[in-house]
Amino acid sequence: MKFMHRAFSIILCLIVAVTCVVSVSAEDIKYNLKELKLSLYIPDSMAVKTRDNSTDLAESIYLEATNSDNSLFISVSMIKNEKTKEIYSFQNMPYSTIEEYKEQILENDGYIECKDGEYGSVPFLDFSQKYTTDAGVVIYGKQSVTLVNGMSISITSQSAGDSFTSDELNLIKNCLESIKFDTVKTSQGKGVTFWGVFLWIVVIILVLAAGLLVLSYYMGKRSTEKKKSAQREKQRKADYDVLSRAEDKQKSSAPSGYKTSSEYFEQGFDNAPAERKPSSSESEPQPLTGTEKAVRSTKKAFVHMGYFFSNLKKEIKKGKKKPTAKAGRKSKAAQKRRKSRDYDVFSDN
Repeated sequence: MKFMHRAFSIILCLIVAVTCVVSVSAEDIKYNLKELKLSLYIPDSMAVKTRDNSTDLAESIYLEATNSDNSLFISVSMIKNEKTKEIYSFQNMPYSTIEEYKEQILENDGYIECKDGEYGSVPFLDFSQKYTTDAGVVIYGKQSVTLVNGMSISITSQSAGDSFTSDELNLIKNCLESIKFDTVKTSQGKGVTFWGVFLWIVVIILVLAAGLLVLSYYMGKRSTEKKKSAQREKQRKADYDVLSRAEDKQKSSAPSGYKTSSEYFEQGFDNAPAERKPSSSESEPQPLTGTEKAVRSTKKAFVHMGYFFSNLKKEIKKGKKKPTAKAGRKSKAAQKRRKSRDYDVFSDN
C-alpha cells in the first residue's frame, strides 16, 4: 500500500507540474471550438471572433483575434478533406514522411524555417514566415500546423510592419500551450484522452503492485517450506543414526560359539561335519532326503538303546540278593573276570 500511495503521489505531482507550465492569466478567456474539438485561451485585451458570434469569417477560419492597434493578428483555421482523412494524424506518419512534408512547405515563398513543437499532447510543426504584401507591407508570421483526428489545423500569428516583440511572442506561446483537445485519435474509432491515459497509468501501477505482493507471498511460502523440509530431513537422519548404533551394539553383545549338548552327542556318533543351523536371516530349511532321515533315525535308536541298557542294569543290581559264603570264597581272579564281563559302556559311573 505504501508503494501504491507513493506512486499515486508522484503522478499527481507530475500532473500539477505539467499544468503549471501553462501560464494562464485570470484575464484570459477560454474559447471552445467544437468543430475542431479543441479549446485555447486568448487575452481579453484582444478582439475575438468565432463562428458562434460572427458570420463574416472565411470558410476555413474558426477564430480570429486582433489587438487594439491591429499590430498583432491570430487566427485558427481547419481544412478537412479526403487526404487529411486518409493520413488522419501526424502520429501515423513516419519521420521520413514528415521531413518531406517540411521541405515541401519550406519551398513556398515566405517560409523561412521549421521547428518541432507539441501542444495538447499533439505534435506540431512551427514555421516562421516573412513576406511582403502587394501594398509593400512586410509581414512577419508564425504558423503552427498539425494533422489530428483527420483534420489539418493551423494557428497563424502575424505582425505587420515590424517583427514580433518579446511580449507578443510570449502571448503567442501562451495561446499555443493552452491548447487542449477533447479527444485525440490515432485512427478511426480509436481515441486517446487525458483521463483515459491517466486511468491506464493507475491500472498499470495497481497491477504491478499486486504482482509484487503475490510474488513476495509465494517467495516467502517457498522459503518456509524449504526450511521445514530441511528440518525433517535432519531429524530423519538423526533417528536413523540412533537406530543404527543400537543395532550394532545389540549384534556385538550377542554370544558366539554356543553349542547344545545334543550337537556334541551327535558328533560322537557321526564323523561327518556337523550341519550348520540356518540363521534367522536365511530362508526356511529344505526338506530332508530319505537317506538323511534314515541316518537321523539310526542315531536316535542308538541313543535310546544306550539309555535302555543303562536303566536295565540299575534295576538288576537293585534286585540281586546278598552274596553267599560260597560266593565269597571265589578267587579274586574270578571276581575280576566277572567285573570285566559286567562292565557296560553305557554305565553312568
